Amino acid sequence: MGSDEFASWWRTHPVVVDLVLAALVLAAYEMPAFDPYRHDGGNWWAFLGLALAAPMLWRRRAPAAALAVAVVGAAWALMTRSGPNWGILSEVTILLGPAIVLAYVGTVETPRTSRRLAVATAGVLVVAAILTSSSPDALEAQLLLVGGAWLAGETLRARRRELELLQELVVRRGRQAADHERARIARELHDVAAHHLSVIAIHAGAARLMTGPDSPAAESLATIENESRLALTDVRRALGVLRRSEGGDSVEGLSPPPGLAQIDCLADRLRQAGLPLAVTVTGDLSAVSEAIATSAYRVVQEALTNVLNHAGRVPTQVRVAVTSATIPGELELDVINGRPVERQAVGDGGSPGDGGHGLIGMQERVAAYGGSIDAASLRSGGFRVTARIPLPAVGL
Repeated sequence: MGSDEFASWWRTHPVVVDLVLAALVLAAYEMPAFDPYRHDGGNWWAFLGLALAAPMLWRRRAPAAALAVAVVGAAWALMTRSGPNWGILSEVTILLGPAIVLAYVGTVETPRTSRRLAVATAGVLVVAAILTSSSPDALEAQLLLVGGAWLAGETLRARRRELELLQELVVRRGRQAADHERARIARELHDVAAHHLSVIAIHAGAARLMTGPDSPAAESLATIENESRLALTDVRRALGVLRRSEGGDSVEGLSPPPGLAQIDCLADRLRQAGLPLAVTVTGDLSAVSEAIATSAYRVVQEALTNVLNHAGRVPTQVRVAVTSATIPGELELDVINGRPVERQAVGDGGSPGDGGHGLIGMQERVAAYGGSIDAASLRSGGFRVTARIPLPAVGL
């Protein structure tokens, strides 16, 4: 049986352990009685042995009371023993019971309580030594024994507390990781769902206007437009439950995340939705890490989704610039849209920075990598979102 298995068995069999300790204390105390030349304690000696051993059986339920009984029994034995002194052996055999209980007290009681009980135990031993005129060496051995037992219990208690704190830390970090993952999932779902639902609403609104109010499909298109916008609102409200923490995208999904290389594909889909979009990419995209590239893609996607939601099909420019000549380098994202079109064509009004978790999500993504984001209206009536993310230096 290894040490871990023995420790586990010790914790899971308290009754057996207490019985073994009681038998050990009783055996150690009574064993010298078999030598009539070394001990002659009278009829009380065997009774005192039981008084020392019995507290082992109920020390877990009442530690202080068990210690009091064991200490009183030990002091009585020290004062009533007769015959030749056995030296240190006598101190060990008599004080073994109180030492075990005192060590247990140190593990379960508060430090203040255990110190008081240890001092009280030492005081009783000092009084017994004075009454019996014991030698200083004998008293020193007694105090060392009980002091060592108390210190062992205190050390074990401190170790257990340390382990409890470590377990609490692990649990707390696990909860933080779960909150972080929920926030990451909320951001991802918001970016994806809001983008596609917005495209559906834009297409439905445009098709409704082109077919005319008398077209048989007009009512169905209006329903699609309204329902898609209601779905977008519901998605944002539901994802708000998941958004419980802030952080970056340190937890990766199971499928390859999108990056800056997919900006062109995103632009093609939006052009098909009727958004006049121009994309300019400068610099070495390979200098951007996968995590930063994913966040940059989501920032551009969210900014363009806001354009569709709040400005409509207006001329829009996207600029992605990677500067790696300086240390550290920088990734700059720029999304500029023109003046909003008449809102009765595609839905409600507002600026591209209004509503939902869009701008908040963009700020979180950029801040996670030490970057900054600016969103402001232009004098021309358009809107501009600029994000700057520092790139970590490579090879330093």
